[in-house]
Amino acid sequence: MRQYLIYTCSALLCLLTNTGLCSEVTSHTDGPVSVHHSYDTIGKHIQYLPETAEILTLSDARKAYTSDQFSQWEKPVLSLGIGVSPVWLHFTVDNDRSNSIHRRLVIQNSWLDLAQLYIIKDGEVSHRQEAGDERLFADREVKHRFLVFDHEYTPGLSEVYIRVQTPDPMVLPIFFGDIDTASAHDVFDGYSYGLLYGILIALLLYNLSLFISIGQTRYIYYVLYLSMFLLMNISYTGHGYAYIWPGSIWLQKWINPISIGMVATTGIMFAFSFLNIRKLFPRLFFSTLVFCTLFWIAQISFLFLNMQTQSVISAVGFVMFFSVFTFYCALISFNMGHRDALYYLVATIATLIGSAITASTIWGFIPFSVLTYRAAEIAVSIDALLLSIALAEQFRRAQEEKVEAQQLARIDMLTSLNNRRAFNEVSFPLWHTAIRHEHETCIILLDLDEFKVINDTYGHATGDEVLKEISGVLNTMTREGDVLARWGGEEFIIMLPQTSLYHATQIAERIRVTISDLHIKTKLHELKITVSLGVAQKHSDIHELDDLIKLADKGLYQAKQSGRNTVCAN
Repeated sequence: MRQYLIYTCSALLCLLTNTGLCSEVTSHTDGPVSVHHSYDTIGKHIQYLPETAEILTLSDARKAYTSDQFSQWEKPVLSLGIGVSPVWLHFTVDNDRSNSIHRRLVIQNSWLDLAQLYIIKDGEVSHRQEAGDERLFADREVKHRFLVFDHEYTPGLSEVYIRVQTPDPMVLPIFFGDIDTASAHDVFDGYSYGLLYGILIALLLYNLSLFISIGQTRYIYYVLYLSMFLLMNISYTGHGYAYIWPGSIWLQKWINPISIGMVATTGIMFAFSFLNIRKLFPRLFFSTLVFCTLFWIAQISFLFLNMQTQSVISAVGFVMFFSVFTFYCALISFNMGHRDALYYLVATIATLIGSAITASTIWGFIPFSVLTYRAAEIAVSIDALLLSIALAEQFRRAQEEKVEAQQLARIDMLTSLNNRRAFNEVSFPLWHTAIRHEHETCIILLDLDEFKVINDTYGHATGDEVLKEISGVLNTMTREGDVLARWGGEEFIIMLPQTSLYHATQIAERIRVTISDLHIKTKLHELKITVSLGVAQKHSDIHELDDLIKLADKGLYQAKQSGRNTVCAN
């Protein structure tokens, strides 16, 4: 991941300077590299010479160095641009001991086509070695994801020449030091990449499970984005060539620009889904779709025409567009009131800050350290975590809204009591339990007397106030375990599990008396109202709850026929 961000940041800086070589010629030198040099970058010890029209041989490069045509690099890491011509590097190693010293030189860049190393001792080539994407991984002398050159440096001065070529960004973090320290760095990198990949894979699987559970496209887009991000990282860090496709030079050549294009494409897809761009800004959505289609037509053309440099440049430009464009989309989405866009903004800002720190470290604007060099990796991990948190928050809110909608579907909006649907859902399990265990169960059906007269005389608003008042009374008078609901209109129903007809009738009578003694005060009137109640008990001939409710309805009808304001039990 760090290599990918170095790739894009360096390319951007070089494009902004509009030059192939982003440096100044200077005669200053830090002198030879000592064999006692701690394992670290040696950019300030290196002189470089770009090839111009013709390919330079080692003999040509040595003559050019002798004639002072090489320029001194003044920063810890060499970064010479994108699509530049091959470059020759030179530095000197000083072994002030009387015995040979084994040292390791590492170019921490996995996308170089070819690096050819020559060591000159006493005017003769004492060692030569090459590695890069143009050679099979199995042919490397040191099986490492980076380009590694081990050598026994004999006493005295040894000149080192390296010819490097690549159509990708010419970023050369060159480390030199003892092998044990280099191996310790490799172990640390292994653990850190293991942690990073573990986090990303966990987030990928978590969001995949969410997609399978609820089927929302934003989760599968995020899974695709993380998958392409992993592929790109595995490609640019050299893990892919080392462990997955070591026998395919063609794949190693093209996987980098293709994977970076896929990251940008899936990132835009996820951003549009997450930020709701298609709905909020349909014209922006479709114009971006056309732009992405044109990009991939160009990339496929470059692939068939074997134009790798053009493919790399267009991919870098596309991913830069992706970074800035999705940040802009988050801004306009947030301004439109899409509050989840804030997560995306913070995540994007974290990545931009981390990338800026890494790029500034590469270019020597801030002191070089492991923390500043890998700031982009830390930022991208924060980015992935924040976006996953945002998706989880969206999922949690969607679940809350679903539960709330389900609750609203079961609640009578006027009285806040259960509606008929909720009553059925709650009472049917209780009914089946009563049937199975032969428990006594009763139903009370209640109707407001002359309620139509109230509506016609005082208006429906007053009628609503009466219904709410009666609901409150019923709510306070029902027992824990009873099921109360508004049955429809001015009718209410109460299910009383494990209750005899005698006790149910007593409860109904208390309800009747309480309501008849009630003075209902509305905004404009004070009213008195009565109710009629029918009570029915389960018996051996009743096997369905609906039959018991019908029996209670007959009792209610009898109460109405008996002059209202009374209780009739069946």
